[in-house]
Amino acid sequence: KEIIAKTCIEIAGVKREYEVPVSYDSKTSNVKGILKINIKDFCLKAPKKILGLVMVDEHVTINFNLFLQY
Repeated sequence: KEIIAKTCIEIAGVKREYEVPVSYDSKTSNVKGILKINIKDFCLKAPKKILGLVMVDEHVTINFNLFLQY
């Protein structure tokens, strides 16, 4: 079953709210989803090494797989 989860992420003192499509399996109490964020949304810059030899993408993908206990 697919549902929308609302979440608040705080990084470096900056909070952003997201709505994330997740799948829920009631038999195993499992919640799975993928949240894609941009570090610029949190006023951060992608790190670079001297002379720009290392490049880091400003987009971050968070895959989560949670088993709920209640």
